[in-house]
Amino acid sequence: MLNKARALKSGEYPLVVQLIHNRRKKLIYLDYKLHEDEFDTVSEKVLHRKKGRFTQKAVKEMNHTIRAKVRDIAGQIESLSLSNPYFALEDISINSVNRQKCRYLDDYIRQQIDIRLKLDKIGTAEGYKNTLNSLLTFTKNKHIELKGVSYNFLCSYEQFLLSRKVRRNSIAFYMRNLRSNYNRAEKEGLEVAEENPFHKYHIRTEKTIKRALDKEDVKRIAELDLSASPSLDLSRDVFMFSFYSRGMSFVDVAYLSKEDMKSNVVDYRRVKTGQELLIVITSKMWQIIDKYKNSSQYVFPLLTDGTPVELYKQYRAALWMVDRNLKKVAKMAGVNVALTMNTARHSWATAAKDTGAPVSAISDSLGHTSEKTTQIYLRELDMRVLNALNEKVSHL
Repeated sequence: MLNKARALKSGEYPLVVQLIHNRRKKLIYLDYKLHEDEFDTVSEKVLHRKKGRFTQKAVKEMNHTIRAKVRDIAGQIESLSLSNPYFALEDISINSVNRQKCRYLDDYIRQQIDIRLKLDKIGTAEGYKNTLNSLLTFTKNKHIELKGVSYNFLCSYEQFLLSRKVRRNSIAFYMRNLRSNYNRAEKEGLEVAEENPFHKYHIRTEKTIKRALDKEDVKRIAELDLSASPSLDLSRDVFMFSFYSRGMSFVDVAYLSKEDMKSNVVDYRRVKTGQELLIVITSKMWQIIDKYKNSSQYVFPLLTDGTPVELYKQYRAALWMVDRNLKKVAKMAGVNVALTMNTARHSWATAAKDTGAPVSAISDSLGHTSEKTTQIYLRELDMRVLNALNEKVSHL
């Protein structure tokens, strides 16, 4: 069942198994968070949607895993009933096998990588792999007991990364992945430290400078003649399409399929959150779409067919190519900004704010799961106003 009492900001609900024994209730959390239309409460199965975020193979794997875990729980209940008629719900864990197998944090992360790969969550799996490799470099490939992960251990790992000149935001990325896996292991009933070290340890980040273009810069980029260089032309067009489509993220532009185009509307789910967004296709968007008509299932020639892992690699390669090309485009257009695909998203948010649009509308348009995220986003972009003011004052 979906735990409707624990709705997430993304609109998803945790998938749980509910146990009732001697008038007491216990919820056992599984590994999945789903939208309401992705789970059938009657058949108790994850549903495959034609335009959904999970492939048919992933849904089949999820349902197989869920059935296996339910059977494991049922087996535990039967064994406990025979050996101890007065057993308590606390004696039941999500996976009795995991208690023996996953004594170590590194083994647990490997298990989670396998789960994410089976669910076609390639980006998350890659992030976990990078975190695991970094962690094992620190421990010199030694096992890390879950119950041995302490506040001091995390601080030592952080200092190790700093000594290797790892950037603060990369450290935060690794620590968030560790926290996610540690908390999940704790929730599954594995043997962890008596006190959760992440309750004390603070993950620090550095603010990145978000740069937005003004209307004139956007116009210069849009009107630039790049017909002599198809690669630069494609990169510029993808950038402009993102801007025209309410700052659509590059990953969503890359994976945008022709099935997402319905009459004069783009109907897609964000890869990052699974949130469904609808965008009316404007004339400028149509011009770019028509320019790249092809026989592929995708709107833009950034991805070809392949397995989820192959498609993820193509997406990463395309992002690298486009961001590299955008630096050249900016120089040709006389735009003094280190142009990236994120700049299109920032520029749309800034332009929307300048029109007087309320934060709630900008938040919905960007697909943010909360207005707080949008407020932080816009507050960082407002540095351009302060810088412009300082420039004026300096010339008094």
